[in-house]
Amino acid sequence: MFIRRLSRRLAALGGVALLVAACSTGAASETADGPGGELQATTWVLRSYAIDGVLTTVPGDLYADADFRAGRVTGFAGCNEYDAVYRTGGRLLLVSMAKTTRVGCGDSETAFESSFLTLLDQARFYNVRANTLTIRAATGAIVLLFDAAPNNPLLGRWVVDSYASAQGALTPPLEGTDVTAVFRLSTVGGSAGCNTYDGPYTTNGTIAAIGPLATTRMACPDDVMAQETAFLAALQGVGRIERRAQEILLQDINGGTVVILLRPGAVAEASPSPSASASASPALTLTPATPTASPSASPSAAPSPTPSVAPTPTPVATPAATPSPAPTVKPPASEPPTATCTLTMPPPATGSATVVYPSAWHTVTAPPAAACRYFDPQPITVPADPSTLTTAVMIKSDPAATYDAALAAATNPTAWNVLTKTPVTVSGLPATLIEATSTAGSPSVPAGSTRYGYLINVAGHPAWMETVGTAGDATYTSNKSVVDLMAAESTITP
Repeated sequence: MFIRRLSRRLAALGGVALLVAACSTGAASETADGPGGELQATTWVLRSYAIDGVLTTVPGDLYADADFRAGRVTGFAGCNEYDAVYRTGGRLLLVSMAKTTRVGCGDSETAFESSFLTLLDQARFYNVRANTLTIRAATGAIVLLFDAAPNNPLLGRWVVDSYASAQGALTPPLEGTDVTAVFRLSTVGGSAGCNTYDGPYTTNGTIAAIGPLATTRMACPDDVMAQETAFLAALQGVGRIERRAQEILLQDINGGTVVILLRPGAVAEASPSPSASASASPALTLTPATPTASPSASPSAAPSPTPSVAPTPTPVATPAATPSPAPTVKPPASEPPTATCTLTMPPPATGSATVVYPSAWHTVTAPPAAACRYFDPQPITVPADPSTLTTAVMIKSDPAATYDAALAAATNPTAWNVLTKTPVTVSGLPATLIEATSTAGSPSVPAGSTRYGYLINVAGHPAWMETVGTAGDATYTSNKSVVDLMAAESTITP
């Protein structure tokens, strides 16, 4: 009897051992050594990195990725964007001459970035297997482990520019608090201003479902706690994703913006370039990275970002009971050389505007009623009836209408599918950023076309800086960035 029981126990233990061995073999198979494989056409998200020779999972509040294309590898290193040269041959992978932007971050992000760039510089061999990129040092030891990422615009580390504190009101984080979001493959985490948070999310690239989110239990002043509650409520839920270069707009199911996210490098504002002879002046300059000789100690799991170039909070529109100025339109993180022209308001309005536009573009100088109102990358021919002229970007005004009436018409749900409606400030004047697709159709915006622009209140009368096109089209997206540049840099004197 004893022998039979012992045999059964040994058989059971043997089965467990075989199961463990099978699991171990499966886990190891994706990192098994082998031929190189295809590096390009994939965004690789860092899963693990070596600390003192031990492969360690990247903490949930840190992030790095890599994109290999045409001899250059670019991505986010944990705090800064980086750009390096690489070459391959069989299993060989050599990475060198890494440069980074110059954003300052907290100790954990800085240590993580230093480790990551050091290990990337140590790369000698690689192989791709089962959607996993394994990078090895000269000794053959695994130093970096990446996962292939789906098409997901949320991936990476973001700084919260503003969030919905009330219906239709966007508020920047309180001065002295850091509110962040780090989207990994299936989880999101970061700092809510007082506590850290984390939770699951899913996305198809257009729609995201975020939450439920859990937080730590640290107590902070009442206003910080109120901010945290409002931010987490705005972040959680199901809504749409709109990407604009270095900016993400998270919207509710009705198209209202609830959270605006910026890449850390986009927080620094670019210097304006007011003349045609000015050269491009990006906010951040690539400088050679100087990683340490060996990976640094494991970064702390709790985020403590302290960017050296932090956004200056600006008052944002709030409900009518407590009105305050809307946020001023910010110039893009980098911009092309610019030129200027002078626009004169038609009677009965008075005043003028100094309009800033890309110097490579063309504008109209005559007749006076059309001057400095039409902008296009191609030369412009003014027709016999200037009112029929249509260009890539236009400035329009209607001195006979009121701003309130124009705003109501531009967001009328019977004629427009409104995608974005955000109070902003343009050249010190109240304005509304509107993106809407025409459903009724009009001579200037055919049905199915989308208008993106700033409706500006000039002494009670409406003025548009706008472009019209097909949402998602590359030309339309490019024209939107020109409209943003013009709204941020132009000066209007009523």
